[in-house]
Amino acid sequence: MQACSRLLSPLFCGLKQLARLTKCGRPGWPVAQLGACRGVSSATGRKLDIKGIYPPISTPFSLKEEVDYCKLEGNLQKYSSIPFRGFVVQGSNGEYAYLTSKERVEVVHRVRQSVPKNKLLMAGSGCESTQATIEMTVSTAQIGRA
Repeated sequence: MQACSRLLSPLFCGLKQLARLTKCGRPGWPVAQLGACRGVSSATGRKLDIKGIYPPISTPFSLKEEVDYCKLEGNLQKYSSIPFRGFVVQGSNGEYAYLTSKERVEVVHRVRQSVPKNKLLMAGSGCESTQATIEMTVSTAQIGRA
């Protein structure tokens, strides 16, 4: 595997690695996801239209410092009344650094279940290591398609 340039970010290097792995058809990796990275919908083969406003949503916590899924769903109901094109989950306001991997996947799952299917989701999947980022990306992509 070629070394990435020092000027490139670790995440970009991880995405290049993910692209190589999916392109090679490595078992367990969704090959169709590579098309989505290029702006092509893997489901239809058409260009993916991402025009519009995608606000970053916050992850609310209870007084016990656990994710407050009821409050999250309540917030999403309010946001869904605004003509946003979609939402950014675990972005700049997502508090993902305070969540376990399981909680991060569950937040994406709850958001996908709560918002209308015509709203697009962009889920942050960055982690401390390249391998963890790849695994989180695959997990959230599978949840987001549901």
